[in-house]
Amino acid sequence: MRYKFDSGSFRLRDVFGQLISSVFLVAIIGFFVALMLHLSEAPETDTALWTATEARIEASAVERLPGQDQLQFRPVVRYSYPWTTADQPAKVLHSDQIQIPGLVFEDYTAAFLVIKDRLPGTAVRAYVNPANPAEAVLQHPLTSKRSQFRTLATLIALAGIALFVKIWLPETPLTARMWGALICLILIGVGTWCTWVMASPFFSYFKSGLRWKETPCTVLESQVHHQSRIEKNEVWHEYRPRIFYEYQFGGTLYRSTRYSLADTYSRQQSGADSILARYPPGKTAVCFVNPQQPWESMLRHEIGWSLLQILFPVPLVVGGVFFFFRSLFSPFSGSVRGTWTRSVDNSNLD
Repeated sequence: MRYKFDSGSFRLRDVFGQLISSVFLVAIIGFFVALMLHLSEAPETDTALWTATEARIEASAVERLPGQDQLQFRPVVRYSYPWTTADQPAKVLHSDQIQIPGLVFEDYTAAFLVIKDRLPGTAVRAYVNPANPAEAVLQHPLTSKRSQFRTLATLIALAGIALFVKIWLPETPLTARMWGALICLILIGVGTWCTWVMASPFFSYFKSGLRWKETPCTVLESQVHHQSRIEKNEVWHEYRPRIFYEYQFGGTLYRSTRYSLADTYSRQQSGADSILARYPPGKTAVCFVNPQQPWESMLRHEIGWSLLQILFPVPLVVGGVFFFFRSLFSPFSGSVRGTWTRSVDNSNLD
């Protein structure tokens, strides 16, 4: 008894072409995956092998970068750490580097979160350069960008496997289901990632039960940030109101630059100027503070239509889940290209 491959519409002359196509495809996928992983790890290659030691925070603050046309903030943490070697006595060194490259934010709250738990007198872990002990950092580069690169690399790898299955393997009920399931997994991954990115600004808002407290605040600085980009040979302008204000909540002074929960911008400068006219420097206004996390605040306490952006990737997730289970459990109705059949060899019966 032998097994024979019935090619159907599958031709042996196509084998070479499919082999070249699959090798080329795998090479492209491998290149992109390697590039993603390289970019995701590149920022921390200089500090990954540095020596870990205990450090103590001496001071921490958020500084407004001077001489900037736009509002930018830098978290500053000054700390000391001991260092000793076999041929040198122990000594105490000082540094104010948080990571390499340095951190600069346009959002004051993002800069504040870096120093929030690094209060004076707190013991933290620092990473010291063995070749130059005067150089140290408190953390490796933030992992959010690495996670995004790895997510994209995973999706690209899934796409490569799906295309490989479609191009090279003979079309059978099993490979057809594999193809459909992989495509659905890609849709689910893309939709979930997009939903997470779009919905993350709203998490704390809903977690607090929408009960943000009205609190008086004082405007420190206000200006318009202008950005332009070219799309389809047309220049698009975006004007964002940037308002820097401070307030007291629970006896603690906080600062913020958040105007609303969603990104607010106008295609015309007059739209942003009309907002700034209501918040001139020195004016006492009203902001809304998250009572559970009082460092979070905003001047405009409404969501509006911005919440609908969360719903855009939801059809990808729902459709991906639906067709994933359908591809696995529904009866196969497509054409079969190439099947393995069992044949009986009667040549040796005589």
